[in-house]
Amino acid sequence: MQSFAAYWFYLRFGVDPGTLGVIFFWANIFAGISALLASRLASRFGLINTMVVTHLPSNILLILVPLMPNLSLAVLVLLVRFSISQMDVPTRQSYTMAVVSAEERSAAAGITGVARTTGAAISPLFVGIHVCSPLSDQRAILYRGNAENHLRPLALQGVCRPSAAGGSLIVGDCAKTTGANENIPAFSKQ
Repeated sequence: MQSFAAYWFYLRFGVDPGTLGVIFFWANIFAGISALLASRLASRFGLINTMVVTHLPSNILLILVPLMPNLSLAVLVLLVRFSISQMDVPTRQSYTMAVVSAEERSAAAGITGVARTTGAAISPLFVGIHVCSPLSDQRAILYRGNAENHLRPLALQGVCRPSAAGGSLIVGDCAKTTGANENIPAFSKQ
């Protein structure tokens, strides 16, 4: 999620890599603090309630990030999201350990960990395919911040191009560039 979010901040607001590093440094600090604070919430509200009460708002905040009109608000919403985003992890692990027998705890922890890691590993592939698909419409969420290219889909900006075979997409390797920003290539009709 973080690599795509950083890419989105670059495309939408033109954020330089140094600033992106600072944003995601603090985001991960807040995520770590949120994991540490989870036990206090769980002792007060219970494991299941803590998972639900923190995970649901965290995802809603993530959905709201692209809807923010400027960089400051987008970063603020992202940081608030990260401040509660990891509270479900230790509570889920505690709950899993509580419902399985002592002999099965290692296997249960491994299975839930692999499931989470596999989802995190596979999802960027689908996001990349979706963003690069000329059939999908990214205009509502993914657009460059300057007025000239406002609401142009990424596929039309040349982030990806159709392959010569027709069906698949190739990321990058576009021939033309826009006049507004030489770093982002335009759509290549190859």
